[in-house]
Amino acid sequence: MNKEEIQTILDNAIAERVFPGAVVGILGNDGGREIISAGRFEYDVDSHEVQAETVYDVASITKSVPVGLLALQLIEQGRLSLDDRIIDLLPEVTTTGAEVALVRHLLTYSYVLKKTEGFSFERASAQDIFRFLFSGELAFAPGSQYQYSNTPFLLLGLIIERLTGEKLYTLARQNIFEPLAMRRATFAPAEWASVPPTEVTSWRGKVQGVVHDETAYILQRDGFDAGCAGLFASADDILNVAEMVLGDGVFRGVRMFEPRTIALMEENALGAIGAWSGIGWELNTLRFMGEHAHEHMIGKTGFTGTCVVIDPRSMKAFVLLSNATFPKRPPNGDAISAVRRAVADGIFRP
Repeated sequence: MNKEEIQTILDNAIAERVFPGAVVGILGNDGGREIISAGRFEYDVDSHEVQAETVYDVASITKSVPVGLLALQLIEQGRLSLDDRIIDLLPEVTTTGAEVALVRHLLTYSYVLKKTEGFSFERASAQDIFRFLFSGELAFAPGSQYQYSNTPFLLLGLIIERLTGEKLYTLARQNIFEPLAMRRATFAPAEWASVPPTEVTSWRGKVQGVVHDETAYILQRDGFDAGCAGLFASADDILNVAEMVLGDGVFRGVRMFEPRTIALMEENALGAIGAWSGIGWELNTLRFMGEHAHEHMIGKTGFTGTCVVIDPRSMKAFVLLSNATFPKRPPNGDAISAVRRAVADGIFRP
């Protein structure tokens, strides 16, 4: 796929009001990069134009980058194990059945709590969220099913803080952003107006320059770091992660991870239950990876309209950043998923 084809996909999506603007970053198998931008921060013709370096709220990409990477670093260091029990790391967890839950279940979305009926974010506090995380009812036996949710990485973030004695966002900056030259990556944009807004809500107004995810917003507001969302980054920032993964753990001459750790990301950890997940990454997911998805292709989506896909087979990767939830979140994710697939199909076409 050439630059003009991607530009057309983005322009058509803007015309169809999938999003007001977007950036696509591509990492080629020769190590070269292309960054394509389109549209504006909002649909208003006077709104800021999106640039190649525009920073977006990447939403749940945060789970893989940096939280999953931080957990994998601790595993490499021998300070954490995939087979550590959650209740041994977080004794506050009293959920019935959680005594058999392991760290690997968090990193593969196979530890899930039932949603609380009638829960209101508008009236919630961080303590309400912690109460749910520590004592909520399991949706199924840990490790028996795959079901995506925020719960695993909220708990994982707490475990990382408990093991290190450091705040999650501080660790992310020191151990992930700085070594990977993610120069624009942040959890707190200094200038909110330089970030595209993500939604207009009844209780928060225009959400801009602060995290869109409600759980992360409440935790941050009350002084806590959330493992489920919160990262703001540019396409180049996320492509640096892809470059490291495709470099078998080496980024610009410096080893970040051992090859065995990269293999954990790219191998299916849920084959025994007929599901797909790498350690810390979604795996082989046609919904956003497109028709060329395969058993070692990894990636992650973000609810705001973002995704990253890394293919060790073709040695290519791409990032799509957008604010598809603005001004109102769509009734489903079909439109943004179609755009993700269109970009992926072109980029990974043999």
